[in-house]
Amino acid sequence: MQKSNTYYLKQYAGQKYRHGGVGYSDAEKIAEEIGFRPLQLTASGWFVRIRRFWQAWRISQRLVAGDTLFVVYPVYGRMDQWLLKRVKQKGIRLIALVADIDGLKDADARLLQQDIQLLSLFDAYVVHSEAMEQWVLKYVKKAPVAQLEFFDFLAPVNTAERRLSNQVVFAGNLSKSGFLAQLRHPELASLHFRLYGVGVEKNWLQPAQVDWEGQFAPAELPQRLQGSFGLVWDGDSAKGAEGALGRYMQYISHHKLSLYILAGMPVIVSAEAASAILVEKYGIGLIIDSLEELPAQLKKLSEESFSVMRKNMEPLARRISSGQNLRRALEQLL
Repeated sequence: MQKSNTYYLKQYAGQKYRHGGVGYSDAEKIAEEIGFRPLQLTASGWFVRIRRFWQAWRISQRLVAGDTLFVVYPVYGRMDQWLLKRVKQKGIRLIALVADIDGLKDADARLLQQDIQLLSLFDAYVVHSEAMEQWVLKYVKKAPVAQLEFFDFLAPVNTAERRLSNQVVFAGNLSKSGFLAQLRHPELASLHFRLYGVGVEKNWLQPAQVDWEGQFAPAELPQRLQGSFGLVWDGDSAKGAEGALGRYMQYISHHKLSLYILAGMPVIVSAEAASAILVEKYGIGLIIDSLEELPAQLKKLSEESFSVMRKNMEPLARRISSGQNLRRALEQLL
């Protein structure tokens, strides 16, 4: 897809992440691999604002009408935002990978209006899901949209064997996952949860039911996860999609979904999450309304069904680890 007039705004590549932010960095790496040339504001030190403005102005002068600029959204830097507004005036075609919508995620109306204003600058969008596509078309603008389905994750696939068991993994930013405090509930006593990531609270842990396995670099995680299933859940309650993050699940394809696929772990997902559509479509896990349903669901699951789910993940893992999802989406929009 080498094109002389395609660029990307380099904001995240090269940064170190412990959580889903690695998906932002990987997206920029994929863009460069397929021929997008990087543009970056790198100024630091004394008079940084003046120097960054000068860099942004020079970049805006370099681009000409008809060029394409790919951007991972959110865009936090003020000069990065100024650059987008400036090149938009020049007729540059802007494509956004809508990785997060902070106003929706935080249930913050003021922040959501800022999201809508910035997103309206773009001419085309790569989104997580059908629900996010409909939101963009309704609240931002009518424009070309491509669905990502799964976040790409440029890490090796774990091909080791896994067996059916009661062990369930949850990986990510533990501090924002309020439902984890409820995993010690007696109704979940037949399950063994393994937590990976930062922000663990000691009062969540209980021997033989909830363990913390530590934190690791994202690229290591597919090889590190120990267990049979990966849990895709958010919000304040183990009983359903509650709280701002719980409601946000309806729009997003979690990066941890891609992690579990690379790890070869069938997933357990909330029925209210956008990911549930993918789990059903590809036959890669279980869909539940409440974690209280999980012991009965696992009791009914056969080793054969578990093996089929793992087999169904194999082509998806190859797609995810080689960046094919974003490549396909960008091809649709160029």
